[in-house]
Amino acid sequence: MSRHFYMLRAVDHERPLVNATSSFLSPTTIEINDATRGHPRQSFLDLLEKIPASYLVINNDRLPPEGRADYQTFLARAVASGRLRFVNRFDDAADLYAVVKTEPEARSEAPLPFKLGLGQWATMIDDDPLNLLGPYLNWTQELYRVMLVAEGKLPRYAEFREDAQIVGKNLYELDEGRFRNNLYHLVGDLAVIKAYPSGSEGQFIQRLANNAGIALPEPRRIELANDLVAKRETRAGVLLKIANEPELLAREDDRSVVLLHYFAYLHRNPGEPPERNMDGFNYWIGEVKKHGANDLDNAFSSSLEFRARSQARLPK
Repeated sequence: MSRHFYMLRAVDHERPLVNATSSFLSPTTIEINDATRGHPRQSFLDLLEKIPASYLVINNDRLPPEGRADYQTFLARAVASGRLRFVNRFDDAADLYAVVKTEPEARSEAPLPFKLGLGQWATMIDDDPLNLLGPYLNWTQELYRVMLVAEGKLPRYAEFREDAQIVGKNLYELDEGRFRNNLYHLVGDLAVIKAYPSGSEGQFIQRLANNAGIALPEPRRIELANDLVAKRETRAGVLLKIANEPELLAREDDRSVVLLHYFAYLHRNPGEPPERNMDGFNYWIGEVKKHGANDLDNAFSSSLEFRARSQARLPK
């Protein structure tokens, strides 16, 4: 977002603008960029208090769709902890928050425009599959790898969304412990876990490695097999370990993030109508390999297919 937008009527604010722009970026602006790149972090709130900033303006209409859940999570936590105070919404688009440490006398003029309690991830995915991205991307990429290792093929949208909702049950906020527990139980119910009779640990591990398309070194295969025999590990645990092997993480990072954007924005599998083949999917994998994934959200959110879907969801 251009910071000149904030300077257009700077005199109206009657406060110095922390992120104003002239012919250079101030050190503070660079710190703000670092603290909000990708999604707002705790350090951003610390920085607001340190400056000290008086108010924070959230322009909801300028947030990318995939970033709204990130900001709502950040704001909900800050308001619940008493470090930010919601003042009011203006022009049906801009929300004003007071930094309580700087402006302890600031008063709320309206209730929060969203529920303070953070939603259950399963419900959030059901409401809007964009919640597969943002702060949840690391989780959904791991679920992608789990399904790849279990089936030996790319996950499909319907099955992936269903499994993500299973993992997201009773999962609130970014609770890593609850996520790991839910994912472990999902893996334990997969058909591949029960596909081999007792005593076939070596075959089971080789099947998973083949599905993943990686060559596990012999010492690694022996280690995993011995852990199974000695009951130091379960088959579900072994599958999760293989899903997080460094070789697989590196190879599938680009492909998984593109597939998840198909799921989150387009609600379909690559190659399905209006596409005729996998050329588009492969094109975006190539672009991510060359330039990174920073522009991927913008590319998908500006697509005619996503815009048509978004318009169809608007209330008449």
